[in-house]
Amino acid sequence: MLLTANGFDHYGAAAAGLLQDDFAAASLVTLSNVNPRTGTRHARISGAFDNGLRYAAPEEVDTIGVGYAFFIPALPTNSTSLCLASFRDIDNAVIASIMVTSTGALRVTNGVGNSGVTLTTGPICIVPGGYQHFECRATALAGLLSVEVRINGVTELNAPGLDVTLETQIAQIQIGTSGQGVFGFPAFLDVDDFFAWDTTGPDANDFIGDKKAYTGFPSSDGVDQDWAPSVGSDGFAMLDNVPPLDATEFLTADVGGTGGDRSTFGVEDFPAEIVSVAGVVVKTRIFKSDAGDAKATVGVISAATESTGDEHALNVSPRWFNDVFTADPATGLPWTLAAINAMQTALTRTE
Repeated sequence: MLLTANGFDHYGAAAAGLLQDDFAAASLVTLSNVNPRTGTRHARISGAFDNGLRYAAPEEVDTIGVGYAFFIPALPTNSTSLCLASFRDIDNAVIASIMVTSTGALRVTNGVGNSGVTLTTGPICIVPGGYQHFECRATALAGLLSVEVRINGVTELNAPGLDVTLETQIAQIQIGTSGQGVFGFPAFLDVDDFFAWDTTGPDANDFIGDKKAYTGFPSSDGVDQDWAPSVGSDGFAMLDNVPPLDATEFLTADVGGTGGDRSTFGVEDFPAEIVSVAGVVVKTRIFKSDAGDAKATVGVISAATESTGDEHALNVSPRWFNDVFTADPATGLPWTLAAINAMQTALTRTE
């Protein structure tokens, strides 16, 4: 199922928000408005040893898929610096990495940079100067790796049964630099429209293809409005700030702690160019103000039918929670643009 999607538009320029989401590391990463493929922002990674974005999956898995659009201004000047995906275990040990050579070919290694042994190579398929789409499915099982890489939807490398020696599951994916780092890395690596998936569930459980991650913000209040706004009377207006204004504009629910407070919100329309939808990811920034138990759920409402995500235990530090809905709850089928535009989100304090 779809695990996450990120268009990098809801943080503003505050890259610290990446670490409050599902990224375990974001070193030498800025959120730039210079070269977005979708929306207003993208992640820009600069060169240095083992820096970039490191996505942390919800749990360890045998098979995981990752996809995103990327832009480089030039090819790397060596074959050990530009890493499109480094699959890692829960201890951040490298299982295998997908590298780009100085000629623009794909190279799979069992480590990072010049510390990794080449397991297999693919054809020249990476070109600078324009956005390309990368998607990879990796399976790590009993010390063997099977990997398929698609560039712009075309399989450019398909290698089963590679010996990676590390007998562990995949828990993290690093994108960016490794090995010689700044000495061979392009001036920057721009990343947009990021997503990840695993093989569970009936939907979005294999290659998704070249997709864009559109960001829509709350634009109206629904019937239920139990969460109290800190300013004014409109609940949605507390939630559409970029970046979020944690200290001044927020919603508060059930200060007494008995649970049950609920608010619903309409979302702004998405672009008419959308023709297919892999899933809806509701990103909600929730935290508690003091000690004590606090939990909340996030749901989506389509044609009066609601689907609710997992219960989230809250901390005093702000955090983005990702609730994924790959099917329209009203039909059980993939979302249509019309259904998404009519959708409402629901936020409920459960404890």
